[in-house]
Amino acid sequence: MAIFIGDASNKAQKVKKLFIGNAAGKAAKIKKVFIGDANGKARLVYTAFDPPAFTGTYVMTLNDTSDPSKGGYILCKTSGTLTLCEGIYDLFLVGGGASGGGKPNAGGTGPGGGASGYMQTRKQIAVTPGSYPVAIGSGAAESSKQTPQAGGQTSVTIGGEIITADGGSGTTGGSFAGGAANNDTTGNRNGFPGTASNKRAFDDASMPLYGGGGGGAAYYSNGYRGVGGAGGSPGGGRGAGNDGSRAAGVANTGGGGGGACWANGAAGGSGLVIVRWAAQ
Repeated sequence: MAIFIGDASNKAQKVKKLFIGNAAGKAAKIKKVFIGDANGKARLVYTAFDPPAFTGTYVMTLNDTSDPSKGGYILCKTSGTLTLCEGIYDLFLVGGGASGGGKPNAGGTGPGGGASGYMQTRKQIAVTPGSYPVAIGSGAAESSKQTPQAGGQTSVTIGGEIITADGGSGTTGGSFAGGAANNDTTGNRNGFPGTASNKRAFDDASMPLYGGGGGGAAYYSNGYRGVGGAGGSPGGGRGAGNDGSRAAGVANTGGGGGGACWANGAAGGSGLVIVRWAAQ
């Protein structure tokens, strides 16, 4: 809903904010304006735009810090409740990354890295004013199992619909694969790298990349016989190599964890939700 007013050039300009004097003589912002229609009923003609509010951990980016109605986005890092004004919004979700494969009591084949979480983009969603639950998928915990374990699902319930992005699972069950297990059949004892991401939020070149598969572990025989696979950028963790260490997926990227011998596979990275709105 919007109100327009003629400017000095006789052109209609959209009213961004309305204020009225209150009992204390101070300007109070008007949230809604109604006008009587031909049937004598009140019809909503104006709703003030307020930026989203969120009960969890978040980062908000505004196109104009003095006027949130000019567009921006909020990145939700943890689960919580999102409060939105009426408007048109875009959503981008990433599920939690899979853990790397682990072999805490054995060497030999280097376990693979975890796949990154799946991604979901939805654009032009008409939203009515209200509060909406957001669940951020956790990265899979570090694991003693050779098969990378699944990350958690990310979801937003909005307008009677549940929008989801599943967590990564295994080495290949995600948006970007982790490095494969290495059983040294080809003479290459280095861990295989995770797949780097080419996916930006909303497929918008101005937004960051998300995801990335975890690196696989190097083959192990009386010690690692090579270097661990690199994690796929930006969020994949590297696999264990001759230094014995491995890395978790990066939080809020959905990156997969790195694989390891004689240790648990590293944890996956948690997912995220981004809600974007254009100029109102």
